[in-house]
Amino acid sequence: MRGNQKHISRFGIAVILISFCLLNGIAFASPQPLQDLANEADNAYKDGKYDQAVNLYSSIISSGYSSGQLFYNLGNSYFKSGRLGPSILMYERALRLMPHNNDVRHNLEFARERTVDRIDPPPRLFIWTWVDTLRDWLPPSTITISALVISIMLALTIALVINMRGSPLWPALRATTWVFAALFVVNLSLVGLRVHADKTDSSAIIMEDKIEVRSAPDRTSKEVFALHEGTKVAVVQSLDVWVEIRLADGRQGWVPISSFEII
Repeated sequence: MRGNQKHISRFGIAVILISFCLLNGIAFASPQPLQDLANEADNAYKDGKYDQAVNLYSSIISSGYSSGQLFYNLGNSYFKSGRLGPSILMYERALRLMPHNNDVRHNLEFARERTVDRIDPPPRLFIWTWVDTLRDWLPPSTITISALVISIMLALTIALVINMRGSPLWPALRATTWVFAALFVVNLSLVGLRVHADKTDSSAIIMEDKIEVRSAPDRTSKEVFALHEGTKVAVVQSLDVWVEIRLADGRQGWVPISSFEII
């Protein structure tokens, strides 16, 4: 029995080490050509060549690779080149991937202060703020990786509990299993909140200097108000080349689909 326990323990340690090696490989692997482009973009930004930095960072994203830091760097380049709308759009995308990054939050607020429109949202119940805070507790990539690690550890401890019944370590293993089970439920809840937020959040950023918001999807309809570059809106519905948008203060209207970009 003692030999079996040693075998199981060694097997468990091996599984853990292999899992962490695989996860580290997934998390940190980056194609060298893209890394070279990123270094070139960083150097262009440092040299004040902001348009060149925009083109280089954008080419990396166009190749299919993205990250919070990449969106943040592109946002900085757009802001330095005087393009307010695109910079806010990139900061918003960076914030979704790095919700606790103070630099992203600071630069986003700094850019928002330069927008023309001032829209104050209505008061919100504290419970929804608490839910949002819980949802954004960890970056999506960290939540995904931790869910995988926790599920592996949970499966491993369940296997050990089944195979080591009667062992002096069995009570501790059973308690550890319950701990990992609880962590798995919490982590799964965070994943669910994040997925729900991503599916239901259809926020967009106005990209034109000024756009007339109309009462109906028709250029001859009444203009109800105007919006300017960098303003954040929510997409309600679309009809052909028109989209109904809603502001944080509840006002709604129709704008051309070409006037904004989805975050």
